[in-house]
Amino acid sequence: MNSLLQKAAAVNGNGAINGRSIPYTHLTEYERVQMAADAVTAAHPYIPSVKTAARDFGTTPAKISAELDHRAVQHRVEQVKKLAEALRCLPTHLRDAVIEATGVGLVWDSVERLTR
Repeated sequence: MNSLLQKAAAVNGNGAINGRSIPYTHLTEYERVQMAADAVTAAHPYIPSVKTAARDFGTTPAKISAELDHRAVQHRVEQVKKLAEALRCLPTHLRDAVIEATGVGLVWDSVERLTR
């Protein structure tokens, strides 16, 4: 989780206020008030920390983290399905070119693992 902290700025490149980084920004009280007003009025999207979201929604950080992990797994499954479908839809010569570019050895290693 520490890699997610952005100590340099509380507002990331897309204009969202990152709640995880606010304690590390060394803002003045007035700047914090302005940022809070921006969040309340939706001038900038606000992304709360897991701890803050747990408090606000009456649940625990562990349950939120488990849900985030579940969603990440589901996202990966969907990505794999889309890639597999794209590969199946390719004409044979393009599929062969993808396998060649990937490396035949890598493909054979995967086939070996999957057929054990």
